[in-house]
Amino acid sequence: MYNKRFFTVKLWEIQKLGGVCVKYPTSCILKWFLTKYLRLPERALVLDLTYGEGRFWYATNYLVYGVDIKRLAWVKEPFVFIKDSLYNIWGYPDVVSQPFDLVVVDPPFTKHKHRRTHYRVSGSLKEAYNMVLFAIDLAQTLGKPLLVHFREPINWADYGFFLESYSRYASGLLCGWFGLFLW
Repeated sequence: MYNKRFFTVKLWEIQKLGGVCVKYPTSCILKWFLTKYLRLPERALVLDLTYGEGRFWYATNYLVYGVDIKRLAWVKEPFVFIKDSLYNIWGYPDVVSQPFDLVVVDPPFTKHKHRRTHYRVSGSLKEAYNMVLFAIDLAQTLGKPLLVHFREPINWADYGFFLESYSRYASGLLCGWFGLFLW
């Protein structure tokens, strides 16, 4: 059955658009996806709980509050950077009181060496699941939509939109899932 809330995207097709989409196809996809389905304005206020290098935001003009336990080499500088764990975000009342348009979490979900392994506590993926669950609770409490990027389909809710993205690597295809939760 056709579902208008489910989309499949091949990143190499997006790269054919040229420009910034060659190097940062996920950023181009997210800009399209969030503009079309959340109707985010050009200067939307976003809380990214796992900012990393800022690759998601390269093609956007969003005002992103980036939270991360380590400052990495940014490809896009956040509007505001908070060097701390996402679990401590409630300790920043001036941040959580902002009128965010969107909350984002993208926990590292690969088991092999990765640029974001600084998140790993135990070497298992349990911490990544805990980050997603924390973000769901935070976004619900704030009454804001939540965008989750994860290694598998998100089946924790029957609402929102789902975007499946495929990337080509020498070892084969890698699939990532984006879930947009609307409360």
